[in-house]
Amino acid sequence: METPRSEASGTQSVISLTTPNPGSVGPNGPLLGALIFGGGGPGHCNCSASGATTYHKDLSPRIGFSYAPEHLFGLGQVVLRGGYAIYYGPLDYGDFGQALTDGYTASPSANSNFAPAILLDSGIPSYRPPPNLDPAQDNGGFGFGFGGPTYVAPGYGRPGMVQNWSFEAERQLAPDLILNIGYVGMHATRLRSSLAWINNLNPKFFSLGTALSADINSSTAKSLGITAPFTGFSGSIGQALRPFPQYTLIDSDCCLENLGQSTYHALLTKVERRFHNGLNLLASYTFSKTITDADSALPTFAQFSGGGLVQDSYNLKGEKSLSYQDIPHMFVLSYIYELPVGKGKKFLNKGGITDRVLGGWQIGGVQRYQSGQPLSFGCNGGQFFEFIPGYNGCIRLNRVSGQPLLSPNASSFNAPAASNSNNTGCTENKDGTFSPPASGQSYFNCAAFFDPNGQNLLNQRGYVFGNMPRITGEVRSQKYVNEDFSIIKRMSLAEAHSLLLKAELINAFNRHVFSRRDTGPTDGTFGAVFGTVDGSRKIQLTLRYQF
Repeated sequence: METPRSEASGTQSVISLTTPNPGSVGPNGPLLGALIFGGGGPGHCNCSASGATTYHKDLSPRIGFSYAPEHLFGLGQVVLRGGYAIYYGPLDYGDFGQALTDGYTASPSANSNFAPAILLDSGIPSYRPPPNLDPAQDNGGFGFGFGGPTYVAPGYGRPGMVQNWSFEAERQLAPDLILNIGYVGMHATRLRSSLAWINNLNPKFFSLGTALSADINSSTAKSLGITAPFTGFSGSIGQALRPFPQYTLIDSDCCLENLGQSTYHALLTKVERRFHNGLNLLASYTFSKTITDADSALPTFAQFSGGGLVQDSYNLKGEKSLSYQDIPHMFVLSYIYELPVGKGKKFLNKGGITDRVLGGWQIGGVQRYQSGQPLSFGCNGGQFFEFIPGYNGCIRLNRVSGQPLLSPNASSFNAPAASNSNNTGCTENKDGTFSPPASGQSYFNCAAFFDPNGQNLLNQRGYVFGNMPRITGEVRSQKYVNEDFSIIKRMSLAEAHSLLLKAELINAFNRHVFSRRDTGPTDGTFGAVFGTVDGSRKIQLTLRYQF
């Protein structure tokens, strides 16, 4: 059992969705949603204020079998294996220890130059040291990972659960040559996620369109019959219609949010030749698919690797897509071969200088070839901030059917790194369509995208969600190709004493593997790459004395 994080003396705080907020009093009394403070005594909740409760049912059974029938379909030497297991993950926080401390920490400002922080003849400025037990102190705040309104549900103390099952058949094809074919499946739930966004405007209000941007005291609000949710409220109609209008974004992915899930299915094949006649070889091929709505143990940071953010926090089924870690094809070949020359070998079976010079040579290698990663075409407008007033999320574009995602000149597209602007972005038109860049250079096809919230459409029907998936495998980043080789010379000096010289060629053919491309259609670097995963040949020499 793992317990949620707590401060030794209870000095931490969390948003409670059932506690009245004295700073936001509406027609029917205080609105719900306020800070509660750990510890005991006046103003405290007499609790740890960790939000989450400990989960006590982390049972993890495992079962497996191995069966070697004497005769199975006349195949001869065959072994069947299988198993099922349940595993649990740790309770991971993505806030680096800085959240859940509102009211108990303070950071007085100080100048970073030689100017005085205060002038004594002006008096010492007022300063209120912690604790500050005002439950409304986060009102109007924006919670994002390192302070501000932070919510942890009681169920978030339940760790991620992974169910894993497998079945494998192994057959000996020849002496020291073995073939394995297997299937591995996995279903994970309660994964770390960034899906809740509990203070998002309900999409049923999207039809109000640009009226959501109007001030609560405007004639637009009056005509719609929408009034301020509490005394002293100021802001837009969209803000007023949030579930907890006293806050903007209430953060939950910093601290244990566990709404994610994933599935993985893979066909595994392996041919192995155990060391025989100087050769050891292992070749494996994996054909797999990974689907998820939670791509990282640090969900907020998954976007920096192309993970994509949630669009519709009210319908999480639409967030499940390919994982940006999905690699459908992977082939790995590794081998080592001892040349049949020298003492005790097939050729030049002699000792002395012949064996010292020509014997004891080995060559080996590891070669890997795998598919590229799928891509996310990001957000229309902001991600953490509002594209739709009162709604924080990644509002996506529509995919135009019949249009390829790659432009006709994709194969000849030669853009510099994404840090250098080269005007390859699409131009959005008022009708929601996209035109190619003026430069004529583009890797992706601008006509493949359509903005359902284009200016003209927005005036007609209000805001809507886009239909592109969070991540698409229709196009992928560059395939990963790498070859490493080694040349080994082993020279025997005396009994139990030898000298080994090894030369390793890492990325021997100097393959340049580029990382993902800029996938923001209106970015000036749309289609340009973000750098390299591996782009240099390395040679490593080792001299080792063994005794």
